[in-house]
Amino acid sequence: MTQRLLLALQLSIFVAGAAACTVRPTTPDAQFDIDANVVHPDTGGGCGAGQMSCSGTCISTDTDARNCGSCGHACTASQTCTGGTCVAICTEGTMPGLCTITDAMGHSMPMCVDMAIDAFNCGMCGTHCTGDAECVRGVCTCLGGQTSCGGHCVDTNTDPNNCGACIATCGGAGGVCAGGHCTACGGGLSICGTPPRCVDTHTSTLHCGTCGVACPARATCNAGTCACPASAPTICGDSCADLMTDTANCGVCGIGCPMGGVCTAGVCSCPAGTSLCGGACVDLMADELNCGVCGTHCPTMSSCTSGSCACDTAGFSVCGTTCLNTMTDNANCGTCGTNCGPHGSCTAGACGCATGYTLCGTHECDDLMTDRQHCGTCAHACGVTEGCHAGSCVVSDTFRVVSLDATGCTTVDQTQAAGDDRGGVALSSSTFLVNTDTAVLALNATDLTGITPTTAIHDGIFSDIASEQVYVLMTATAEITGSTSTPVVTQLGVLDATGALTATRIPLSAPITLASGTGIMSGDHEALIGVNNTTTARRQWYRIQLPSGTVTTLGTTPNPTHRSCELTSSTFWGIAERTTGLHAAVFVESTTRISRIVIPDVGTSTNAATPIAMFTNLGDMCSITFSETRNRWYFHHEGTSQFTPATPTFAETAGFCSGSFERP
Repeated sequence: MTQRLLLALQLSIFVAGAAACTVRPTTPDAQFDIDANVVHPDTGGGCGAGQMSCSGTCISTDTDARNCGSCGHACTASQTCTGGTCVAICTEGTMPGLCTITDAMGHSMPMCVDMAIDAFNCGMCGTHCTGDAECVRGVCTCLGGQTSCGGHCVDTNTDPNNCGACIATCGGAGGVCAGGHCTACGGGLSICGTPPRCVDTHTSTLHCGTCGVACPARATCNAGTCACPASAPTICGDSCADLMTDTANCGVCGIGCPMGGVCTAGVCSCPAGTSLCGGACVDLMADELNCGVCGTHCPTMSSCTSGSCACDTAGFSVCGTTCLNTMTDNANCGTCGTNCGPHGSCTAGACGCATGYTLCGTHECDDLMTDRQHCGTCAHACGVTEGCHAGSCVVSDTFRVVSLDATGCTTVDQTQAAGDDRGGVALSSSTFLVNTDTAVLALNATDLTGITPTTAIHDGIFSDIASEQVYVLMTATAEITGSTSTPVVTQLGVLDATGALTATRIPLSAPITLASGTGIMSGDHEALIGVNNTTTARRQWYRIQLPSGTVTTLGTTPNPTHRSCELTSSTFWGIAERTTGLHAAVFVESTTRISRIVIPDVGTSTNAATPIAMFTNLGDMCSITFSETRNRWYFHHEGTSQFTPATPTFAETAGFCSGSFERP
């Protein structure tokens, strides 16, 4: 209020002064200075636009304080020249400024103001503070805790038209605002929400018909009922949808089309040139994850072209999941999967053999002097009981593993027939037997089909890999079990091809006391039993001749690292070997290798075993055996390994791969 009185007083002084002034007339040829009758020449002196010739010098009379408006008209020391007029230089106040003031009579004049407090020029010329607001530090401010709403200072704690916030009305007449919340509503409104507000439940999309009932996106509230627009007439969850075109609600609410798909007349479809793969529409001609056929992934460093994976590097071919050069790759020579073997090399896409080896077939390099499958000449195979010596097949009672391959493999998931694995495998003439927590499973040894469970488990199972007769270790009264820590084996029980225990018993010539971590190795007319001695950290080995049951003590070896089965006794199963004067055990040493330890071994290293086959992932494999008649090695493990498919995921895996042996 004080600001406005001061401004009115300034305007009255300005008007009175203006009335007392007398303006002298001008003539067409001259201009007269009001303060001194000095005649100034006109602007004909050849100066540029906006300038005047004063005493032979071109002057900008719009800004020159010594010639302001005309030659010789000088402003005082407290003035400056602006637009050809001498005006005061403003210096007083916190935010001094020169603003044009217009009174009620329409008279205007420049005037110095303090824009920090001037309610008509607050912060800048022409900014008026409305209502009850005052100018504080150049900002229109409501005092006393009030808020500016619509140009008026109001108390949002009590104002029913601005309750808690501007334009938050309590419904006009009859509405009550207390503490910034509507406590009573007028105009037929209802109190809803937190903080409470007065709303019209007939039109509010947040409270339609009843407090808390929100309408879907794009819907309106008409007479207390949510209504979707004609372009999307159906309510689906929290949105309005057109069931004829909406890819998230196609035909029926909640039925979504695949990624990249379209909804036409309420039916999902893939655009032309694409196919549905795994819930998405893809181009089978170019999609690297679905190349040609859904689920076909192109390997690294390749792309999908016209529906086929092609390597990015010239001369390379796609083999499985890898791009490689079939002109030089030993494992894929000329064509994918053609392996030149350990004694061959790949040159220009063809296998060649090292000195002393002969190419049998297209890629197999064999030593015709020792190879049982190619003895003397290619494809001349020795009998099961024969070895190849100097190119001739000779009957031999020796046995040694030559290879355990990662090719020619077949695996099955046995979970549907039995539960968790336990440990122990054996081969009969027709079946592959796997010991589990609930039963021994009998699988067809040829292709692992026809999984049949028995009614018993056999924790001491093994077999004669030559005769393919299956046995079980027994005490004087019963089969050994994993729960017995140191059972004394005195006899063998004979199992039939289904895994059932028969009445036949074979007494042992000497008892064998087992211990935790026992190794059971199936061999050619024999079995090797390795008993761990925790005191000496060595393993005592026994040979059981089959079918006689004669026991021979072979000596000890260091206790090698090995994979243990889930039996409480941590037993493991492997393959027994025999050469002239020596025995050996072949077993799974780690997740990547199968190793051999020679018996006896006087060394002290706990890693005395020598790897004979390397792999990428054997899983938790702890039970293996060998078939002489099928040239395969058989195994069991829980879960997945390099031999199982990516999908479906196996829980309990039984399988076999190619292998070979010799009789040196």
